[in-house]
Amino acid sequence: MTTDTNSYIHMSETELSTAAGQGDFDAYEELAERFSRDFYAWAYALIRNEEGARSVLADAIIQSWHGCKKLKAEGQLIKFMYRTMYGIAKKRNAADMSFLPDSTVQEYQAQMINDTYLLMSQSLNKMSFDVRAQVLLSCILNKTPAEIGKYTNIPKERVTANLIKAKQKLRDDLGMSPAMIDMFFKSDREFVNLYMKSHPQAAVRQGLTAAREGKYVMRQRSWAAGTAVIILGFVLLYAVYHPWEEKGAHDLLNREGTRVVPDDSYWLSGTGLDLVSRKHVEQGDVQRLGYAMEHKGLRLIIDGMMTQGTRTTIFYTLTAEDGGPLPDKVGGYMHDRGSIPSTASTSFVSGNRIVPSQDPSKMQGIMVFNRVSLMYDPSAVKEWSITFNTYTEDRQDSIASMTLIVPAEPYKEPELIMVNREFELHSRSFLIQQVELAQNYTKISIEAETNHQEDILMLRRLGISLSRDEIYWPAYEGSNDVEYQQSGTQFTLVYPPVYYLNYSDLSLYMENDGVMTLSIPLFNNNN
Repeated sequence: MTTDTNSYIHMSETELSTAAGQGDFDAYEELAERFSRDFYAWAYALIRNEEGARSVLADAIIQSWHGCKKLKAEGQLIKFMYRTMYGIAKKRNAADMSFLPDSTVQEYQAQMINDTYLLMSQSLNKMSFDVRAQVLLSCILNKTPAEIGKYTNIPKERVTANLIKAKQKLRDDLGMSPAMIDMFFKSDREFVNLYMKSHPQAAVRQGLTAAREGKYVMRQRSWAAGTAVIILGFVLLYAVYHPWEEKGAHDLLNREGTRVVPDDSYWLSGTGLDLVSRKHVEQGDVQRLGYAMEHKGLRLIIDGMMTQGTRTTIFYTLTAEDGGPLPDKVGGYMHDRGSIPSTASTSFVSGNRIVPSQDPSKMQGIMVFNRVSLMYDPSAVKEWSITFNTYTEDRQDSIASMTLIVPAEPYKEPELIMVNREFELHSRSFLIQQVELAQNYTKISIEAETNHQEDILMLRRLGISLSRDEIYWPAYEGSNDVEYQQSGTQFTLVYPPVYYLNYSDLSLYMENDGVMTLSIPLFNNNN
């Protein structure tokens, strides 16, 4: 917010809500930022996924701004925003992120997940969205039935009955005590409590920027035109450079039907507001695949793939034979085919974005797979084994598991930039030697004056930012967000990639209680 809007800071929630409903965007901005942590916690509890929560929150801020002017009662904007997030999460339930193995999955793959965790997840996934959301809001955020009912428009009596029935079923089916059920959600509560200082602000800022620019309205009015331009651009590009120029999307390339022409028409719209992914697509840096298979009346096509940091994004098309119904839920995992599966080499679904389609028998979207660690080197991978699991909620016989083997992305050498910049941290001296920028990570090499345990504890609190106003990767005291490598007094901090972003103002920073106490520019202006 600018200095001429400081008066909004002293306005009450009701006053801000009323002003926003009358078209005052600065009031709306203050309200969204004031409640950013509560909003993010709500979104995270519904999704149980960091990236998905940011996406839900950003989209809700955009939609709420364009819908708040229609509110009849004054001071109801906060409730409206909560309900908007709930509605968005519920719509995305058609592409659930759950892991749904069946009898065709290899035994060693099933054993990679703790049995109790897997059974608990499956039990939650079998619940309707409304009941599951009520359980999650109760167990993660400790929301009462009255609070849940207020922000979901579900009577509190029904919420109370649902919670009693659902929790009792979990205890009966899994033989779990209330304490064990509570322990299952411990990591979610820790995330909400510890890692929310900067996560909400980034999503809120993203949503507010798009709302101020009218992105929601523009998307409604120019969807067809924008899609046509995207498709035309790809067609012209590949007509010159690609050997498939005379074939259309998903035309067969072999008799078996296992290779088809990739459909790239939905890639850009599928990335949503993710700037890094959009840069990948816009620069043509997505691996074109076109691998297909059929199973239980479904045809899966993996159109493309791209990797950034611990995240691999798969562009996929799922169709049903003879116009049949599509599954309610889609999930899966992927691992390096050339090695024994492990937690380091295996990625599980953490997000799924569906692109709107006029064809009820076709689903297109992106599925995001997350690895546990940035340290795993994907450049050593030759082939990926990708497993999709699908499930229709009202048909118990509908579980299907499809596994495709696809080639890994060609390795690209990282860019090395020498820095040689000294800085002090708590009276200790450090030297930033170089920055290594790769498609999948950002590494910063630092030499310490001494080899002391306190050094790494301090260094792991350093985050990176792309500008003074945009914190890209925060680090908090006591967290494990920043991975590192150490050899004597030599430390390497490993962050997600900034390869596709404007990193000319990249800097290291440290915060204490929300106040930036250290900022170290890494590059000179001429770098």
